[in-house]
Amino acid sequence: MATELSAEQERLLSVQETAQRLALSTRTIWKLCATGNFPQPLRIGGARRWRESDITAFIEDLTTARDHR
Repeated sequence: MATELSAEQERLLSVQETAQRLALSTRTIWKLCATGNFPQPLRIGGARRWRESDITAFIEDLTTARDHR
């Protein structure tokens, strides 16, 4: 039985993991963030991490936009 993760349990992705998931370079991830075309990371101490759900939603939005062309 699949259950949704609570905010406390949600996986956080590093820039390397995020880039790998999207088959992009880390530099491209940072450029997309700078232009506002990508979810902004959370700052945890000196690290920046993305919620896995934000990345999944980003991918779904791209798919939906492509399907509506």
